[in-house]
Amino acid sequence: IHFTLDEEFGGYRILKVLGVGGMAVVYRAEQLSLGRLVAIKVPKRRVADDPILARWFEREAEAMANLKHPNVVDVIDRGKVGDLPFLVMEYVEGIALSKAVDKGLLSTG
Repeated sequence: IHFTLDEEFGGYRILKVLGVGGMAVVYRAEQLSLGRLVAIKVPKRRVADDPILARWFEREAEAMANLKHPNVVDVIDRGKVGDLPFLVMEYVEGIALSKAVDKGLLSTG
């Protein structure tokens, strides 16, 4: 995990860890300029330091920014602090998709 609670990063204040995956960590944060809640995805250090994986993260950000669907969160911002890239998305209150699947809350058709 990259940050401590209340730490500022690229114009955002880190509030909580929302999830940790194999490649990245997602945080709930406050966008300081607008005072709104957002979700920030930051690749793990091994991803950021690997040129191939870092490019994958950049392509993911580009692809997500071009998706427009009511069931997909909007990309708000992206950037870098030092050599660490990040992706900022709208924050949606609720349970994680993985938990919804585990609890059988989603149908497959």
